[in-house]
Amino acid sequence: MDSKNFLFLLVLASYHIYFVTSSFETYTVEVIDGKIEHLMFHIASKDTDFGNKTMTINGTFRWKFRRNFDESTLYRGEFFWMNADGTPLQEVDFNIFNKDVARECGQSILVDHKCFWLVTDTGFYFAKDTPGNWVFKYKWPLSG
Repeated sequence: MDSKNFLFLLVLASYHIYFVTSSFETYTVEVIDGKIEHLMFHIASKDTDFGNKTMTINGTFRWKFRRNFDESTLYRGEFFWMNADGTPLQEVDFNIFNKDVARECGQSILVDHKCFWLVTDTGFYFAKDTPGNWVFKYKWPLSG
């Protein structure tokens, strides 16, 4: 076998291993209501829709999944800070999980990756592995 064929087979095998093992990567995403008394949200992917959820302060919502072979797994989150009368005070939406969040959360077939989102009156904070060491990511549109 010449070196070109060997290199081609090596690249092909590496590609195959990467895509087969990436489907074994498991992720747990948890949303934590840190300060919003009337928080509603809607999280959905192409295949899964969790519907509208209402949370209380210190409440959590979590789900676990395996990422797609092609790294296209995408969960979109719409968050609504509601007034006591049920009308929206502020709203924001963003990709709560995608390939960029996966990179931040970690990529390995050997562990269950944990990604955390903390919702506060100033905005949305991200952490990996355990809640803490929060990194500010998004603000509410009307926040200071």
